[in-house]
Amino acid sequence: MHPDRVDGSSVANGKLEVDRGSGDDDVGYLGIPANPSAITECVRLRCMDEEPIAIETLRLSLARHPWLNDVDWDTSVHQALEDHGTSPARADVFVDVVEPDSEQRRLLQLVEGQSLLRVTSRTSDSEGVPVSLDEIAYHPAGRARCHHTRRVVG
Repeated sequence: MHPDRVDGSSVANGKLEVDRGSGDDDVGYLGIPANPSAITECVRLRCMDEEPIAIETLRLSLARHPWLNDVDWDTSVHQALEDHGTSPARADVFVDVVEPDSEQRRLLQLVEGQSLLRVTSRTSDSEGVPVSLDEIAYHPAGRARCHHTRRVVG
């Protein structure tokens, strides 16, 4: 994990797995015709002050971002996108509450009966071209702090 400091807290991402391939819905959104092996999926555990706060799943197109094979997934993926000329400019965000599976329960140190706040984002660049499909499942006990910035264009 690579730690950073935010508001006096230590923040770190730790790669759990990186895989090629994903479901048909993901392929359709990311604009890849019938080739799910062209999707990279990375699952990371996000921690604050060494406490697990969320599990993040990122899905990106290898056709659009071939450099993903060499990216350091423990660092900022958004910074890597910007470094390679892609800046997410828009995100359509969906929020819901879900029951964790056994692996999520173990990783986030949840007790029976605790649910997760899940945030799913479909990001696109300034031209409207899809960049990523992201999902973050947050620990419910208030370990995370949220800051939301909304920019209105036009």
